[in-house]
Amino acid sequence: MRINTDSVRLPAYMENLQCRISLNFTTVITLALNLFRLDQTASLDSSPNILEDGNASSSATQETTAPSKSRQPFFSKVFSFFTGGKYIVMSREEMLQMEDAIVKRELKVTRREQEAPKHEEDLAKRKQAVFNREKAVAIQKQQVINRELDVLRREQAVARREQRSDTQTLAIAAKQQELDHRAENLSVREEVVGSWKQEVITWLKAIVIREQEVGQLMDVVAALDRCFLEHEQKLEKREERLAIREVEVENELAYLASLFD
Repeated sequence: MRINTDSVRLPAYMENLQCRISLNFTTVITLALNLFRLDQTASLDSSPNILEDGNASSSATQETTAPSKSRQPFFSKVFSFFTGGKYIVMSREEMLQMEDAIVKRELKVTRREQEAPKHEEDLAKRKQAVFNREKAVAIQKQQVINRELDVLRREQAVARREQRSDTQTLAIAAKQQELDHRAENLSVREEVVGSWKQEVITWLKAIVIREQEVGQLMDVVAALDRCFLEHEQKLEKREERLAIREVEVENELAYLASLFD
């Protein structure tokens, strides 16, 4: 995998540029100090108040009033222009210390330039390590997201099962309610059928009573039939007797008529 190292090389490049600028500035200062040392030597030779051996009395930086313009060298005039119009007198030890400091700074800058590739490599390695860590963190986050998605899917499956169970429970409750209604209807129908049975039993009892009454009436009718038959027989016998009597009366009338003739 390619890593964009522009962000890593840019600070090192800026540091190298800063070191080069500092080195050039140090070179300019060194040249100026060398020129200043020549002017200072000339001024020390012409001034009886300043010691040449650079002892403790002249070890510190001394700010004095500028000498006359005729005795002041050209570079001292230029340097006094850059220092605010003051003529700075320095001892040889201070100048050597400043040169040592400049050399140390140059060595430090050189060491930094030599160590710059290592720093760049270290920064690249650190950048790669940070990238690897970020990649591992991203992978872990993705794994956590996948686990959360799995948990959500399981929760959705459980919710669907609960919804199905709730639907089945509602269906069972509806069927139970329907069965209860059917049971109530059956109980009502049983009550109606019971009342119908009671009415049928009452009707059957009435029919039995009617049959008994009809049987009694049939017995009465049969008795009346027998009475009518007997009475008819008696009437037939009486008619026979009357017919015989009529014949006898006609005979008697005929006899009497024969007697009156």
